[in-house]
Amino acid sequence: WIKETFQIGSYSRKTFAKFPKHDIDLFCVVDVQHPSTPSHVDKPDPTPKQLIRAVHTVVQKAVQAKHPSALVNCQTHSVGVFPTKGPHEPEHVTIDVIPAVEHHDPMFKIPERSKRKDGQDRLILSNPHAIATELKEQDALSGRKLLPLVRLMKTWNQKTQNKKIIKNFHMELLCYSAAKEIRHSQ
Repeated sequence: WIKETFQIGSYSRKTFAKFPKHDIDLFCVVDVQHPSTPSHVDKPDPTPKQLIRAVHTVVQKAVQAKHPSALVNCQTHSVGVFPTKGPHEPEHVTIDVIPAVEHHDPMFKIPERSKRKDGQDRLILSNPHAIATELKEQDALSGRKLLPLVRLMKTWNQKTQNKKIIKNFHMELLCYSAAKEIRHSQ
């Protein structure tokens, strides 16, 4: 019932600010109508918790087969994989597996933390390919200067008073928007 997985996030967009890389984001597209979909998943409209738990079961089984000491946890919007060097000794990499349901091409529905007044989690629309494509195009138009700028700004953001001023993804969007605005004003 898992249709495909692909890498998303700053590592795949080449905008990560730390090396070695500390977190890798994987998009896990599932087919909730497939006959092998777990029975606790509502078809055709699963809840975020159902999606996360179902993907957790698959990921945990696969990870534990190869890395028995790794930790696999359900998180608020993803499944976290925490490889370990040994008992209680984490590696310097984590993997976030984000469950996704196809919506209308190129959109997907993914779990979101509850920010609503009613406290209910929900699925939101996401297009993970769009920002990667746009960043790549703007980087080419800037003479390959945009991605290094994004990494610099994210590093500054992380080191500012030992806390982030804005989220890294928003820093990417800010740099992209500024580059696009500069190109249009020339």
